[in-house]
Amino acid sequence: MPSLKIRRDSKRRVLHTGESVRANGKYQFKYVVNGKAKFLYSWRLTQSDPQPAGKLPCLSLRELEKSINRDLESRLDPSCRNLTVNELVERYLKT
Repeated sequence: MPSLKIRRDSKRRVLHTGESVRANGKYQFKYVVNGKAKFLYSWRLTQSDPQPAGKLPCLSLRELEKSINRDLESRLDPSCRNLTVNELVERYLKT
């Protein structure tokens, strides 16, 4: 029986499926929409992580994941959040 390797970050926290840490210390989440890979990035993994000095404030990666998963469960395209009314009507009429 092969053993499963649990991936962890530098603080020894278990990373969920799709999460990884880049070489510069940024956290990355990979998800797939319509067969295309999309990525989210954040300097913080959880809400309780401090914001790194000199970096712009951002949501934690797990908060961003929840938002994306909510959109995907609702069958919304997370990359099209800033649609105009005309674009929305055109998409509706195509269906």
